[in-house]
Amino acid sequence: MGGPITAHQFSTVRVHISGVLSADAAKAWSVVKDFGAVCQWAPTFEVAGKAQIVRSGMLMGGRGTVVGAARVVHVGGDTLVEELTAMDDVEHTMRWRVISHPSCTNPFPASYLNSSVKLTLTPITISKQCLAELEASFLTEPSQTPQAEPKSDSTRAA
Repeated sequence: MGGPITAHQFSTVRVHISGVLSADAAKAWSVVKDFGAVCQWAPTFEVAGKAQIVRSGMLMGGRGTVVGAARVVHVGGDTLVEELTAMDDVEHTMRWRVISHPSCTNPFPASYLNSSVKLTLTPITISKQCLAELEASFLTEPSQTPQAEPKSDSTRAA
């Protein structure tokens, strides 16, 4: 087997996705802040060009509004566990990270390490809409970074 894994064997990938929701920030926040119910607002996730059904539930932490809560997320036939690391009901912001892949599976095209995600809802003051922004970063193999190319103007990977 190979030697120890070193940081230079990985590339940092940053993803930013944004869009305008047809709901004010408070109403949208009441849906997305339930950390265990990600499947309510993200029922599918595209992996390698194929839509996968998302199922989710809490492992601990009640309904998922307490920092430290853990959820299990099933993407297609694969499973991972995520931990809520920050929740701000005033700023409509939450952060989480992947803490394990219990079945040693990974639903994404490349393995990733040190993943962190931030979701923010910002009111648009002239309407009853809000701006939703999702920012993520993780380490992956350099050979896999081209698979993180943007698919639309609202998605960027660096």
